[in-house]
Order: sequence, then C-alpha cells, then structure tokens
Amino acid sequence: MTETYNPIGALEIFAQVLSRYPNSRLLMNAAGELAERCKEKIKELKLEDSVEFLTNINSWDELHKVYARSDILIFPAYFSNGNWTILEAMASGMGIVVSDRVLGMDQIIEDETNCFKCEPKTEEFLSQIERYVKNPQLFKIHANLNRIKVKPFSMEETAKDFAAITIKKLNLNS
Repeated sequence: MTETYNPIGALEIFAQVLSRYPNSRLLMNAAGELAERCKEKIKELKLEDSVEFLTNINSWDELHKVYARSDILIFPAYFSNGNWTILEAMASGMGIVVSDRVLGMDQIIEDETNCFKCEPKTEEFLSQIERYVKNPQLFKIHANLNRIKVKPFSMEETAKDFAAITIKKLNLNS
C-alpha cells in the first residue's frame, strides 16, 4: 500500500463494483505506509464485510491460492515501472485491468488484446471491469494469451535459460 500504486483509488473503484455486484470481494495487500488510511477508507465506504487483507500468506508458495480465489486484477497505479503481480495474475488466468501509467510492460500487456488499460480514474476502471463481467468469454481469451506471454518467466523456462548460460560459459572456459 503505497501512494504510487493508488490503493485508495482501488478502494473507490471497488466500492463502485460492489454497488453493482453485491457479492464481490476485494483481496488486498496489507503492508505499506498507507495501511491506516486504507482501513479508514474501508470504514468510510462501508466495505468492511467485502475487503480482505492478505495477512496470512506465509511464503511465496502460498500465493497461488490467492490468485485461485481471484477473478480480476485491478491496478490503478499513478506510476509503476512494471510489476510482478501483473505477471503472476496473467499466469493465473485473471482478467487484467491496469493503469495506463504502468510502464515497461508494453511487450507483455497490450490494451484490448490481453488486458484493459485506462487512466487511473474510478469510472474508467469500472467500465473496463464491466467488460469482463458482461463478457465472461474474455477471461478465457485473455488467459490463453497471457499464459503464453508469461511462460518465459516461469521457473521451468528460467531454469532452462540458466542452464543454457551455464553450458555456454563452461564451453567458453574450456
């Protein structure tokens, strides 16, 4: 929960989602300098029963359980130089709605092809989220594309890359 990632904006977006889709839930990071402000905003927006802070994750090995419970990643950042959470969400098959101010990922996320990008404004995010809700087939389309795009970042592919580098280095030193 840091200012550049706009968690207060995420809560405002979620409040609008919840008003239209009352069974919605928001899973949210619990760490960061804006934690107290976020808790206050949750109370102000009366979201206490619908927001869950992710405080029980003991290791990276458990993160896939969070993604399995999630449908759409909303990331209304004011600025980011890329973010591994986006890649993890893509691998999980989640719908992706991110700020157009997330940089450094243009070769991986492409608006209207495998995600939706928009300005970090509540109404714009809500509009893009509703595209997934109104057309669930988009989840499958985007998930299929995204899993291919993030495969090079998987443990298996990374291990292959390291093996190739090691072999090349050994051959050069022979």
